[in-house]
Amino acid sequence: MLFVAIHTHTPELCPADSPEKIKKTVDIVASEKHAKKTGVKVLGSYSAPPDHTLFFVLEANDYDCVIDFFRPLMKLGTARIIPVGVLGKVVTKFE
Repeated sequence: MLFVAIHTHTPELCPADSPEKIKKTVDIVASEKHAKKTGVKVLGSYSAPPDHTLFFVLEANDYDCVIDFFRPLMKLGTARIIPVGVLGKVVTKFE
């Protein structure tokens, strides 16, 4: 399954100015080891620093894997996890 995940946090909870917070959160989620351990393949990850928002395109067998993947970021803010399909395949189902 494909998922688009959007993590947001407030400026007050932003880990950018804390190397310790980055090590415990963003660095973990960015690691290939963590992705493999949680059963997630990261197809893309992006950051919008002024918005305090991270974007991910993920592949996983199920929603629970994605939740496990995001666990390190959950205390920093919120995650919106959206199952998605390839546009061409989704559109042909409605024809």
